[in-house]
Amino acid sequence: MNAPRRLSLWDQAALRGYISVALCFPLSLDKAPPSFYTTHHLKESLKHLAKERPEFAGNLTVNNTNVYLQQQPSSDFIPLEVINTHFEASYDQLANQGFPAKAFVNPEFTLNRPLVEGGEPVPVSLLRVLFIKGGFVLFVHLHHSFGDGSSLASFLEFLGEATVAEAAVNSPTTSRQETNCWLDFPHQKYGGSFTTLLAKCPEYALIDQPTGPTTPILTTLSKAPETNDIGKTFVIDIQKIIEIFDKSLKVSAFYGLSALAWSHIARARLSGSEPVQREAFKHQPPSFWNPADWSNPFKKLFTEGEYANRRYFDGIQGYYGNSVALPITRGPVKINDLVAACLWDTNDSARKSLTMIATAIKAANKSVNEEFVLTRTALFNSVPDIRKLGMNLDSRGPQHLSVNTWGFLGTKAKFQFSGLRNAVPGGLRADAVCRVQGAWAKAPHCLVLPHRPAIDPKKEWEVVITLPEKSMQALLADRVFMSVVKKVVE
Repeated sequence: MNAPRRLSLWDQAALRGYISVALCFPLSLDKAPPSFYTTHHLKESLKHLAKERPEFAGNLTVNNTNVYLQQQPSSDFIPLEVINTHFEASYDQLANQGFPAKAFVNPEFTLNRPLVEGGEPVPVSLLRVLFIKGGFVLFVHLHHSFGDGSSLASFLEFLGEATVAEAAVNSPTTSRQETNCWLDFPHQKYGGSFTTLLAKCPEYALIDQPTGPTTPILTTLSKAPETNDIGKTFVIDIQKIIEIFDKSLKVSAFYGLSALAWSHIARARLSGSEPVQREAFKHQPPSFWNPADWSNPFKKLFTEGEYANRRYFDGIQGYYGNSVALPITRGPVKINDLVAACLWDTNDSARKSLTMIATAIKAANKSVNEEFVLTRTALFNSVPDIRKLGMNLDSRGPQHLSVNTWGFLGTKAKFQFSGLRNAVPGGLRADAVCRVQGAWAKAPHCLVLPHRPAIDPKKEWEVVITLPEKSMQALLADRVFMSVVKKVVE
């Protein structure tokens, strides 16, 4: 066995659980092969992938609070399990319903394998397959300590290539590309004491117990009633959102959607939240956060200037790991701005408020630069116990919201299995890549779902919005917000 290697500082600061998605594939209605053949193909494909990318066949352990990767010199084992969980719908029913998000909210679909000091090693990646009438669902689990959403997208591409290679006769094994999971950044320029660095990173704070890293720090809500949170998929007309904003401001569809969601959801939640909740958060400034990937901009950083160092350049070119920061949008946005912006369809002042919100979100994302990333790298390096580093965010406040996009996830991955409906040489994309959850999160948020082949992402996005039930009812009754919604998938 190779000596364990410590993962990068950004990996150390990531949630110590799995990112899970479900890939949906239709099987031929006339000549679907027995499930054994699909399972065998998957197993052989995973062996192929493990030879190409042995890190995916590794295990993770924790030693002295840090996460390490263990690799076997000749490991060809990425775990695959067949599950028999009862699934309500047939494949065609699932597809006809638009692959509703609630179909994949089930604790039996998630993977709960604690990664803790002194505990059992956990696999970097693990797959499970569920056969249903007319197709199958492939659950893919990648540990967040090893990578983020962009890493998962790459994993799906590698997996797809392995299934296509396995389907080909006598397909040669390509030479393996080296993957760097232990990126070293020159953060010393922005170093300092832990207390000083923490003050520069408002999205982080210390928690009392080593339950992190990145565990949300929840404000105490005394006597707060339990909310019944639900999720629905809103099919958003992207062209209508783009048309709201002056073209000269270059407000992207994502920033426009974020501003729209923040304002209208804040109003819906203010009308639907309990008095004790409004009281607990009324003195907090509104806050918005969204993950921002810094990896591609940093590739340019290490080709020029003071960091033009071959070691850093080579490292980030092959970096496979967490590279997502969380810029927070606060000032200049006030609660009154959020509420006022909801009248953007008929009121020029309201449209200006909405534009101000969108440009503030854009500016916060532009702040993710060299200083931002290296300061946080220095913070991760200086924290005495990274498991006590929590996220200073609490989206239970009606004026707080997070929006993320998985729109890119799985859009480049093509798969080949015998018996697939409408199979083509070279493979085809999954009909849907769906988020997997054990339950609806008690943290109101929006997620742009992976773009399905049947959806034109230039025209519409599928967005899951999770809210307390009363707030969801208020949002559905919001005529202005619903004017950019083509339909709602229950």
